[in-house]
Amino acid sequence: MKFLLSKISDKALTFSKKIYFALAFLFIFGILADYFLNFLFGAPKKRTYDLAMKHRLTSPEPSNDIVILDIDERSLSIMAKDFGRWPWPREVFAEVLGSIESESPKSIIFNILITDPDLKNINGDKILDEITSYTEKTVYPITRLSAENDSESQLYVSKIPGTTLINNSEDKTVAVLLPFLPGMQKNMGISNLSSGKGSVIRSYPLRYSEKDWSMKSLVGKAVELSNTEKEIKEKIFLNWRNKKGDYSRLSFSDYFLYLQGMNDDFKFSFENKHIIIGASAPGISSPKGTSISSYTDDNLILATALDDALNNTDIKLLPNILSILITILVISITGYLFIIESNINVDKVFVFMKIFAAIAMYAVINLSNYFIDLTPVIAFGVVFYAIVKVISVLGRSSLYGATNNFSTAINSSNTNYSVIPFLNTNFEKKEIIDFVSKLQRRYSVSNVFLCKEQFQLAKISENLNEYSSFIVFSDSDKELFIDDLKNTLDDKRFVNFETFKINKSLIIDKTKIEIAQNNLTEIIKLFKQ
Repeated sequence: MKFLLSKISDKALTFSKKIYFALAFLFIFGILADYFLNFLFGAPKKRTYDLAMKHRLTSPEPSNDIVILDIDERSLSIMAKDFGRWPWPREVFAEVLGSIESESPKSIIFNILITDPDLKNINGDKILDEITSYTEKTVYPITRLSAENDSESQLYVSKIPGTTLINNSEDKTVAVLLPFLPGMQKNMGISNLSSGKGSVIRSYPLRYSEKDWSMKSLVGKAVELSNTEKEIKEKIFLNWRNKKGDYSRLSFSDYFLYLQGMNDDFKFSFENKHIIIGASAPGISSPKGTSISSYTDDNLILATALDDALNNTDIKLLPNILSILITILVISITGYLFIIESNINVDKVFVFMKIFAAIAMYAVINLSNYFIDLTPVIAFGVVFYAIVKVISVLGRSSLYGATNNFSTAINSSNTNYSVIPFLNTNFEKKEIIDFVSKLQRRYSVSNVFLCKEQFQLAKISENLNEYSSFIVFSDSDKELFIDDLKNTLDDKRFVNFETFKINKSLIIDKTKIEIAQNNLTEIIKLFKQ
């Protein structure tokens, strides 16, 4: 096993630079391939994005023009006295919608889906239908059902107001829940917020699109009704106002009682406001998980999406190519420092780059409406660094005389070893590396060792750390060995070439001690000269 480890470390030292080059090339190729396959460099990593959004230091302020008329627990309690349990009579909504529309709001999102007639109060449906037929700034919800049910539906896409067939696609039936009142059907928007059970809401589609057809969402339609010239994007990433408070929330019951002349304290004008009418009360609402909370009511999601769409504050994802280039840069710098065996502390440089990537990602989301996902930089970088570090450590263990490697050199067919001491300050680091390479080419990697910093600090002997030495093993004759070493190094700054015979009769540990003593003796000789 020891022999195997020594051989592995010898190979790591022999081919280290070639391995570094090959690894850097393979990683860069892998990064580019990943970019085109859209595996790691596709949408932002969900957990990373959520952590950044939830724990950032600041966020945009919620717009004062957006108001939530909330059907909360208080509303259910107060309204129950006159109208019983939910759902309330349709006249209630008719009165509220008619009143708000009369105040000239910019838009109203009525996020309550009414799909069936009230058989116990037909007159209430007529009143609501009449009011909604006159509303011009109100958008009503339509819900997309599973596409698996399309074949059972009798409703064609072209018959749904507001839909668009894409590329002249063939008309087909589609499964949806739409409001049954004709007055609500003239201005509708898709209300679906998530694509499946347990989905976390991070983005919002302003335009709901399938292969053959598309339709604006609730917010997309509200933006259109309030500003026909506003460009409506396909999808936006939500920029939560979680660090700057909440949107204005009015209890539905407070406003309704005001309309009944029973709440003189209500002082609020809906003129030029965007109003979202929806429920947050438990039992009648459907809260969703989002980047900032596991429990977020639909009203807040719609308000955030509307705010972002109107004011262009949505989170913009910076191009993936930036992350690609930064990742390639980190790998290139790391590989280069290992290849040239720089005096710079590679570990510190690598840690600095990783910390910088994390800080940069966090700073961007805090200081702007942009997000760049640098987790691939960290992921690829760590894997690359770990591999080259292992190779480097294995190679260094061979070069600097790890126990297994030293034992292998002693137990082999070698008969002699030479100690060549030198003063560190006489050579540049690159020169030392060149000399090591020369010796390794002549005597093989497994027979050449560089001994440096061999003495304890804070001791008298630490001054000797200014000296290092080469220990080279060979099976050549002593005199030939010395001449060959001098010719190989070919440098007059090396003055001592003392050669010793390996005592094969000693146990391996005794031989190592003997070699260490001879090494020290030669360094002291040079020190005294």
